[in-house]
Amino acid sequence: TVGNSLELVGNYCFYECVSLPAIVLPDSLTAIGNYAFAKCALLSSVELGKSLVSIGSYAFQNCALLSEIKLPDTLTTIEIRAFSGCSSITAITFGPALTKIGDYAFQNCDSLVEVVIPSSVLTVGKYAFSACDSLEKASIAIGAEQTDFTTLSNYAFSECPKLHTVVISDNVKVLGEYLFYECSSLTSVTLGSNIEKIGYRAFYECSALVSIDLTADLMEIGSDVFRNCKALTTVSYDGTLAQWELVAKNSGWTKNTAVTAVKCTDGNASI
Repeated sequence: TVGNSLELVGNYCFYECVSLPAIVLPDSLTAIGNYAFAKCALLSSVELGKSLVSIGSYAFQNCALLSEIKLPDTLTTIEIRAFSGCSSITAITFGPALTKIGDYAFQNCDSLVEVVIPSSVLTVGKYAFSACDSLEKASIAIGAEQTDFTTLSNYAFSECPKLHTVVISDNVKVLGEYLFYECSSLTSVTLGSNIEKIGYRAFYECSALVSIDLTADLMEIGSDVFRNCKALTTVSYDGTLAQWELVAKNSGWTKNTAVTAVKCTDGNASI
């Protein structure tokens, strides 16, 4: 337990304190600095207080025994690699004030099972939840309308071998490159109605994916988007054949799939 008037845990403050098992931070605390608790090998319990606004880069990186952490509703920013390598975290709840999840923030959180990202979030960084070996479900931009949340960054959920269900709300417009790369268990994908672009290889090697519904707002499909999705047989498009003709379709977007046509609202378009 640290002092009740503390507002900042500075950079590297508890870095590599390998015997620290737990810490209780006061409600006065507003910021945790870079590397503040990184590589605390025995740290298993953290209480963050009720006023925390930001968690710095690498703040809890490789705290492998940290199994549960409650983020306060005041938190707005989680910086780069803040919790990467926290392989025992099983659950995490994001509050309504959160606006940024930084690059690699939860990469290699191998016990994390489900992620619900609220619509307050404006940025989900590259590789933010990549290589989370136990992640099964991701719900993205859920909640009240947030028009500023437009892009899911490259590789954000790549190499999550158990991820089977993804729900993306109407707030999202762009799916980044390699977004779900090698999510080999992915079978259910719900895309919001405002998706305009699916980036290069976004679903590359999602070998269990059987079908997907594309929205009428779609303007561009990147190269190799569904390449090597060998179980994929059905692509539906919520627009007419004439609208489908206007969608920019880059090379190889259905390569090594079983898709032969796209089901539009008024007929099938051959590939």
